[in-house]
Amino acid sequence: MEQGAKRLSAKNVNKRKNAILVSISMVVFVLCFVSTLQVRSVYANSKETSPELQRIEDLQQALTQEQQKTVDLSSQLEQYKSEIQILKSYDDNEVLKMLDDQLKKAQLFAGLTQVIGNGVVVTLNDSSLALSENVNSNNYIVHDYDLLRVVNILLNGGAEAVSINGERVVVNTSISCVGTVILVNDVRLGPPYIIKAIGDPEILTASLKIKDGIYEILKNYIPFTIETKTDIVISPYQGSQDYKYAKTVGEGGETK
Repeated sequence: MEQGAKRLSAKNVNKRKNAILVSISMVVFVLCFVSTLQVRSVYANSKETSPELQRIEDLQQALTQEQQKTVDLSSQLEQYKSEIQILKSYDDNEVLKMLDDQLKKAQLFAGLTQVIGNGVVVTLNDSSLALSENVNSNNYIVHDYDLLRVVNILLNGGAEAVSINGERVVVNTSISCVGTVILVNDVRLGPPYIIKAIGDPEILTASLKIKDGIYEILKNYIPFTIETKTDIVISPYQGSQDYKYAKTVGEGGETK
């Protein structure tokens, strides 16, 4: 069964490669054909025109423009030929490996894969101090903007992956407060808030502990710890990946 699957995969790759080669060949043929017609059209028009000097000059200018188009088309033709040779030089395994590498890089960048590495673990918790009536208790609990500031500082400090209580922070992650809980990726979280960040531990720590920075301010009100760790594991993003309005744009500007 495994050999059959491999043969089927190889067959699919061959179909894709053949389809690409056929498409490129058709484009090359059309470009060459159009170029020939354009040049012939200029010559034909020149024979039917009157001998007036202005007309001759116009035709010469048009011919020059068409010749430049031919040069441009020839350049594209050479480019397509080069791409065809590159595709022909790849065997099925090389194509599959190249596509697999590109997919892994995209998944890593999007936060869709589990990662491991050195970094820091930051813990923020609500204060357990007994507060008097004239003290503003809001200063002694963790707010959504506290988490947002810590995450932004870590990312600006070069963190390559960040999570809050297991929720992976990605490009469309939202951090907001609802009552006594904080929503991250629309998941309700409560204290303590454990923020994991993979990156250079020294730089990440220094970014948080900068003079008059967030650490120096918040540590006077809430428990705030920063630990250097090795082999930190951060889980992949598990939220929605649907996009209702954003569409990808191709090389020619067309939407997909």
